[in-house]
Amino acid sequence: MPDGINLWMPVADERAAIVTLAASGLRVAAGAPFQAHAGVAGGDSALRVAGGRAGSEHPQAIRVTAGLVRSNFDEVAELLAAAARA
Repeated sequence: MPDGINLWMPVADERAAIVTLAASGLRVAAGAPFQAHAGVAGGDSALRVAGGRAGSEHPQAIRVTAGLVRSNFDEVAELLAAAARA
């Protein structure tokens, strides 16, 4: 499967954005699994994954891989913009 440039896109509600895009035929990844921040584990500096949900210290986001987008760029952009506000 082709990969490509990944877009980290902030959204108002991660789950709503994913569902909105899926209903339009676009698949994206939840951003939460890809969020990491510095934390302290046993006194040592470490990275840990953050949840990315409402009320967390990280904004909600989705990860969009553009590897398969070959046409309809304006339509895809409009769908992404709408999902960001969902």
